[in-house]
Amino acid sequence: MHRFFDRGAIAAIAFALCWAGSPTLSHVQAGEGNSSWVDRINDTEVKRHIAYSPGWTLWTGKQPRGGTLHYANGTDCTAKLTFSGSEIYLVHKSGPDCGIAHILVDGKLASVKTLDTYSPIVDWNCRTVLAKDLPPGKHVLTIRVTGRKHAQSSNTYVQIVGFDLSAAAALTDRIASLGFEGGKLQEELTRLTEAKAIVTDSRWVALVARIREAEGAAQRRKFDSYFKRCPPIAFVKRHHFKSPGAGGVLLCWDVFRPGGGIYTYDPSRPKLEEREIFRRDNGVVFDMTASFDARKLLFSYRDCTPDDSFHIYEINVDGTGLRQITTGRYHDVSPFYLPGGKIGFVSTRVKSFSMCQDAAASALHVMDADGKNIRRIQFGTLADLSPHVLDDGSILFTRWEYQDKSVFTVQSLWTINPDGTRLNLFYGNTITIPNTIWQAKPIPGTKKLLCTMAPHHGNLVGAIGIVDRRLGQESPKAMRNITPEIPYTPSVDPNWRPGDQLYYWSYRDPYPIDKELFLVAYGGGGVQRYRLFLLDDKGEKVRLWEDERISCFSPIPLVARRQPPNINSALPTSKVASGGGPGMGHGTFLLMDVYQGLNGVNRGQVAAIRVMSQVAKPTNNRGRRAYFKGHDIVDPVIGAGTFYVKHNYGTVPVGKDGSAYFKAPAGVELYFQALDVDGKELSRMGSITQLQPGETQSCIGCHESRSVAPSQWRPSASAIRRGPVDITPPPWGAGPVDFVRHVQPGLDKYCVKCHSGVDPDGDIDLSGDKTRHFNIAYDNLLRRSLVNFFYLTPPQEETGNFQPLKTGSHVSKVVSLIEKGHGAVKMDDDSRRRLYTWIEANVPYYGTYEHTRPGTPGSRDAWWGKPWLQRDIASIYHDRCASCHGQANPQDAHSETIHPTWINLTHPRYSRMLNAPLAKTAGGIQRCKAKDGAAVVVFKNKLDPGYQAMLEAIRQGKKSLDDKPRFDMPGAKPSSYEQDFGRLFGR
Repeated sequence: MHRFFDRGAIAAIAFALCWAGSPTLSHVQAGEGNSSWVDRINDTEVKRHIAYSPGWTLWTGKQPRGGTLHYANGTDCTAKLTFSGSEIYLVHKSGPDCGIAHILVDGKLASVKTLDTYSPIVDWNCRTVLAKDLPPGKHVLTIRVTGRKHAQSSNTYVQIVGFDLSAAAALTDRIASLGFEGGKLQEELTRLTEAKAIVTDSRWVALVARIREAEGAAQRRKFDSYFKRCPPIAFVKRHHFKSPGAGGVLLCWDVFRPGGGIYTYDPSRPKLEEREIFRRDNGVVFDMTASFDARKLLFSYRDCTPDDSFHIYEINVDGTGLRQITTGRYHDVSPFYLPGGKIGFVSTRVKSFSMCQDAAASALHVMDADGKNIRRIQFGTLADLSPHVLDDGSILFTRWEYQDKSVFTVQSLWTINPDGTRLNLFYGNTITIPNTIWQAKPIPGTKKLLCTMAPHHGNLVGAIGIVDRRLGQESPKAMRNITPEIPYTPSVDPNWRPGDQLYYWSYRDPYPIDKELFLVAYGGGGVQRYRLFLLDDKGEKVRLWEDERISCFSPIPLVARRQPPNINSALPTSKVASGGGPGMGHGTFLLMDVYQGLNGVNRGQVAAIRVMSQVAKPTNNRGRRAYFKGHDIVDPVIGAGTFYVKHNYGTVPVGKDGSAYFKAPAGVELYFQALDVDGKELSRMGSITQLQPGETQSCIGCHESRSVAPSQWRPSASAIRRGPVDITPPPWGAGPVDFVRHVQPGLDKYCVKCHSGVDPDGDIDLSGDKTRHFNIAYDNLLRRSLVNFFYLTPPQEETGNFQPLKTGSHVSKVVSLIEKGHGAVKMDDDSRRRLYTWIEANVPYYGTYEHTRPGTPGSRDAWWGKPWLQRDIASIYHDRCASCHGQANPQDAHSETIHPTWINLTHPRYSRMLNAPLAKTAGGIQRCKAKDGAAVVVFKNKLDPGYQAMLEAIRQGKKSLDDKPRFDMPGAKPSSYEQDFGRLFGR
């Protein structure tokens, strides 16, 4: 537990346990007494030593000597410290506002049972003995704030600066760590202690020097054993990648510098130096892996001189037999050998793009050893990373997904069979810190994994973690950071930002040698160059190899590994397709009991399951991102919630026993929603799944624990008896959910009679008239909080499982109004179900990625760069409106000072920007008010030059939109876009 800091002869025998707050080590400060010293320790050390209960506060003013002050005055606030030694002193502040604490050691009242810290004069470094003559070993000290005080004190504060232990106690711990060799040193320490020698005595200095020498020898022996345990390795030399927009698009972002190659090194024969087996000064190696017999290497490489893409190559470990396996205008990376002779890899051959980054999407593929018969096996729409074959023959990999929740944190560990069947979560789908868990590999002889803990944005470097999912498939306690100098603390906190912090010179490429020793690439220590290290499971490391001119990465032990079993595919070979998407056929899902895990939903409530998919994006980002109430809604804009076009296939029935058995499309990203008899969502699946053609997937229930088995197998379940059913499409037809096509007709039929025009009822306009990106009904429903939806990019997002009856139509105000017969309206069943489906698809507006305004915010902006807005509207707004509403910059995609619903691009004369400032006597609604609340008439009548100029400007806006319709209007013609999936992006 203890860590020691040698700072000269006297400082070497100093030891202290302290107190939070100091980010770096500082000078040693003498305390009172012959052999006690105080030193500051950084935040990481504090968390190991002192446990402050809630209620303690870090003092942010001038700090006391040799410590950092924490204070509390809440009754029963505690501070606990585990220490070794025979005596302990408290360093504390005393003063006129200080109170009384109870002191316990090992759960019993200490020698000083009650400590009154009051003093009429402030003393920042009062030192009080709390316990003496304790038996050898570890002890737990507890300081409890009582909430009581001296009669003359003005408050009850207890204020801790630090703790002192005797030098003898500290040295006892150090000597004990030496084991058998520490016997004579302990005898000498005992003699010095009994002689009451002061710390400046030369015998103390000599003893500390001998302890340090013994520790150094023990450390050298330990590291010597590490080198002996380390087999020959292969590794990559290259320059450290610059930071991409997000780690998932690293393979195709412009972050590469040419230079480097592949090398081998044998730690047992250090005089032989390294051996170069592949070198290209004009190219870069992305990553590498070894064959099961450790005789061959697969690697991905691109030539940086021409505008090449990454391709897969193979080479023998002796440098012979180089061959290129893949070709084509795609990025192929992260290759790995599969049992049975095939090769797996990650590729941009998916022919789609990332949702929020300027780059191609990617997914897992397999191919024959000669590069033929390439087939996609994973149908996610974003990216797959760092695949590795497990001992059972399945593939462990990191999968990046969005599904109506945080876009930053869902980069967790999954498994899949080599034929693309049995996609399953392995660990961490709700972990927020770190944002990304990747490069995971099993630790031999254990049930644990070694991984890199990394951010979402920027380079995928960070801390090294150990995952033991036996402690919980979604539990932060199942992942331990063994390199806490990179301060990722595993968490499911909605505040994900600490998990997105980039530590550019940190760790990556962990590879276990045995259950206690690992290879890593490490760039810290101030050299700004990655080197190869041996790291143990306690976080101690020793440098293995480096090149002073270039970084070293991807260390791989060249040790034969038992080949995992080849998982024979049960898929019909005639149905196996090379790509994904519609037309691949179907598979089946068997759900035993939807109510298993569906807490809060009564048996019999679930009538059907809605089958949904998220559609891959065929067009790359073209322009600036758009914003809705300050939240990022990327390019091309689909809506204010989802980034995706959402495809609704329809519904399948659920039996009274909760079972369902149905066919579903293969080769797409699927998710499900449990519906009641009215078609409203009871629960939403918070992740996605997939099917291969002819595959059958089964699950126990909805949100049930993935680690449990069904309580009983019921072959007589109604769904099984009737066999798999086809999906029943909705009455309006299966396809992308589209607000204008599916929802607006119902609003037009039942709502716009009252809720439209110059002065709509309730001040809510539900007409289909066009606004900046959407239409007025859409903007008002969302901006007035009339529907439930999830922002994907606010500071804190939904990151866990969606809770039953907490999402969608059941918690949407507009649905409640309709069902209560608001305005004596009785909406028909078809219109209601369309509305429910739209809300539960996370409120998409557009049902296509096609767009007509590339280069504008969201590629659909009707305002951006238009003279009618920039010149005419902006000028009038500045003169007539800005004094109350604030200055506006129409060119700022973030700004909504000019509200989107103020300008009606279908019926300009209905624009709120015209009618709110217009006098009622002139047909306006006269809503403008001065800062003091008094009514203000801006336009006395419609002949006002400002009114006329603004009306004409909005008419020009309508003409501009009509001349080039968007895809929420008839006559839209899509803009062409680049389909190059082998280029580098972010340039």
